[in-house]
Amino acid sequence: MKKRGMILALVLTVVFACAACTTTPPVASGPVEAGSETSAEMSAGSEGGMKIGMSLADYSNPVWADVSKAAEELCKANGAEYTAVQFDNDPQKQVSQIENFVSSGYSGIILSPTDPGSIEDACKAAMEKGVAVVVYGAELENMTCNYNVPEYEAGYAAGQLAADWVETREALMAKDKIEIGILNYRQTPQTIGREDGFEAAMKERVPSAEIVIRTEALTAEEGMKATETFFQAHPNLDIIYSIGGGGGMGANEAVKAMNKDAADFGIFCVDSTQEICQAIKNGEGLKGIISLGSGREHGEAMVNLAMEAAAGEKVEFNNFMPIIPVNSENVEEFAEENGYTLT
Repeated sequence: MKKRGMILALVLTVVFACAACTTTPPVASGPVEAGSETSAEMSAGSEGGMKIGMSLADYSNPVWADVSKAAEELCKANGAEYTAVQFDNDPQKQVSQIENFVSSGYSGIILSPTDPGSIEDACKAAMEKGVAVVVYGAELENMTCNYNVPEYEAGYAAGQLAADWVETREALMAKDKIEIGILNYRQTPQTIGREDGFEAAMKERVPSAEIVIRTEALTAEEGMKATETFFQAHPNLDIIYSIGGGGGMGANEAVKAMNKDAADFGIFCVDSTQEICQAIKNGEGLKGIISLGSGREHGEAMVNLAMEAAAGEKVEFNNFMPIIPVNSENVEEFAEENGYTLT
């Protein structure tokens, strides 16, 4: 990695990093409904009757699957009951899930909203009942604390990483226009910063870079379909940037299927998983990522916050994820540190 990128990583990590924890290889965890038989079986009868619930949009997102698995394991280790539900990008469904958690006597709930304003009243009511509300990747008026992404900074770091790569490719540097497609997700407003930061960094470093197409894609399936559409409209596309790991992995699979994963084509994204790191090591379309800490780290951090707050302990209101640039030069070291097994 170039010295510039290393300095950026160190500075941002000092400012935003939370305490890292040792992780084990990720295992996907599926959602269960509050009050279901599966949920009842997960109850460990803790001394304080601690019950932790999680509501995320879709656990097919590989990072969120890791988050849920880690949360489940930590809750069990602490003798707490854990329940995960998904709201399928339906804000009203998430409101109902919050209300169900409260009425079922949950001690703390972990939420990642796609429409933060729609759940404010439900979160306020939960806090009035003494429930700790931990918000993942967003900020509400009514929350105990959050575990959040420094959005613009993460996107800016991704742009710097992409610019570092472009500057090593003579064929790209010789082009009058470097064509970029962006996989965003503006349904979740806070991720707009990841998009804006990336664009700002690329404009500063690579004047010939131009965003020629963009669309929303959160899951791997959406990323694959969007990438196919990108190349139909712009067959000479040089770079794809995804604001999330699901879209990035989908883009990678699409370019492999189309034989577009050449040395002078690159995919960059925010988020890390074992599969993404393996693709970077293999020299596939994915050339670099910005890790915000592993999904396992996120799950453990948020469960700790929820349990501490539910127990009456003081927790920091804003808690930020680290920003860690990863490319072919440090992917194996990064994978080892995060418990990923690469072949």
